[in-house]
Amino acid sequence: MGKLGLQGPINQYIGVFWWNQRTCVGSVLNVAQVAFTGTFVDQDQVFLNIGGQVCSKTVYPATRR
Repeated sequence: MGKLGLQGPINQYIGVFWWNQRTCVGSVLNVAQVAFTGTFVDQDQVFLNIGGQVCSKTVYPATRR
């Protein structure tokens, strides 16, 4: 993969039933917990801006008919 110009850790698919999952050793992963309150209706959207990267999710009801 390095010869293709890719840099950094890569979780490469190796076979049908096994992923090469890398493990972070000797460091701490950043974790954030976000709690939402209020009432959402079908098709509402939630946007989070994390360090300039905007993540979004559409809200769906618990059961769709």
